[in-house]
Amino acid sequence: MIRIVALTEELRGAMLVGFLRCYRLTSAGGFWNQVAKSILNRKLKQ
Repeated sequence: MIRIVALTEELRGAMLVGFLRCYRLTSAGGFWNQVAKSILNRKLKQ
């Protein structure tokens, strides 16, 4: 059980690092800011 938890923690870390790298690559996160805004707008409209 402990092994599974440790593995998921590592995966989360890797995903976060990958996301941050993509974030920096896409014009200083301009694309992701647009995505976040559209998601927020959808949630607010509901």
